[in-house]
Amino acid sequence: MKIAYKAVIYSLIIHIAYFASMWFYGFVKTKLYQPSISHEWSEMKHFQEDVVYGVVLSPWYYVASFFGLSLLCGLLLFVFRKSSD
Repeated sequence: MKIAYKAVIYSLIIHIAYFASMWFYGFVKTKLYQPSISHEWSEMKHFQEDVVYGVVLSPWYYVASFFGLSLLCGLLLFVFRKSSD
């Protein structure tokens, strides 16, 4: 049971680090953004011409990734414990 607790904690740490790094990346990009207002006024664009591709994931994806990573961490902890004995 000790391995399961460690695996969940490691998975939680990895997920927190991932979300914190994504938040920090977005924060830095937002703070360093310098709009070119003079360029925007010289060129007329319509919103219908702008297309942005992206992915929106289901919240269940994050739950599944948390438990999947917990299983992977548990497996790695188990293998390393057996190899050190």
